[in-house]
Amino acid sequence: MHGDKKMIDEALARLRKRISAQFDLDFNFDQFSGAETNAGKIMQAANTLPFMSDKRLIIVKDVEKLSSEDTSQLAKYIENPSPSTCLVLVAGSINRASRLYKAAEKSGEIAEYTLKKFNKTPNVWIKEQFSERGKLVSDAVARYLLREVGVDLERLSVEIEKISLYHESDRIVDPEDIEPVVTKSHETSIFGLADSIGDRNIHKAIDNLHHLLQQKESPLGILNLIARHFRLLLRTKVWVEAGHDNKYVVEHLTGEEGKKLPYFVVAKYRDQSYNFPTDELKTAFKHLLKADIALKSSPQPAEVILEDLIIRLAV
Repeated sequence: MHGDKKMIDEALARLRKRISAQFDLDFNFDQFSGAETNAGKIMQAANTLPFMSDKRLIIVKDVEKLSSEDTSQLAKYIENPSPSTCLVLVAGSINRASRLYKAAEKSGEIAEYTLKKFNKTPNVWIKEQFSERGKLVSDAVARYLLREVGVDLERLSVEIEKISLYHESDRIVDPEDIEPVVTKSHETSIFGLADSIGDRNIHKAIDNLHHLLQQKESPLGILNLIARHFRLLLRTKVWVEAGHDNKYVVEHLTGEEGKKLPYFVVAKYRDQSYNFPTDELKTAFKHLLKADIALKSSPQPAEVILEDLIIRLAV
């Protein structure tokens, strides 16, 4: 797979869902990043027989970041792959003349995901995404988002979700409503802050917080999105501890508008739920309430209040 990241993530979610419906992936799934692994580790996993299942699934993202030597080794493996392994290689871009591409083309299937394959314009796609969240927007809103964010579908999806949350009680969202909310290209995403807290990475979370405040993000907006993140974490934690499988969590975990979340997002919440005991997740809401009251009534700077919250949540 190569092309647009948002479309690739959605395709991976569909693929994993389809495979998990036929084979048990609980102990037969591995995911690697080309920036952090090598061909040896990938091939070792690929040559491992599945446990109590006929197939195992391995996803390797950022394949273009593998060294040339690793790419060559991986191409050699693909020419004679393990029949019990479904190996998915994902790249933002790839040289079609490379040995790896040719091996994948010969032994498997190539899927390209780019915006030009949409049977609709970006404006229409943006308006449909808002509509799914119960919002009505004009072409002017779509044009503003495209100008400020670009055509990166993942970033657009994040911004649309954020705008919808900020204007939760509004049916119609106008261009002047979104300007203070939108994170311009190359700036820190507010969702990155929530993820850093979920990963219990205090240093990264506070660094993200400082960037967001410098970008004039609303402190209450930041707090609301952290609270949303922990609501979804707690819901996921309860289901996981109750013994529900991944399929159940994917089918039942929804965002604020009742919209189902993509598989890769659900997987993130599931993985992060292991970082917190249930009691800690419940206690988190006391900290969130205290921060909410402080932001609305305390003379303390918002930065200090939110830093204290992050430390209490992520320590």
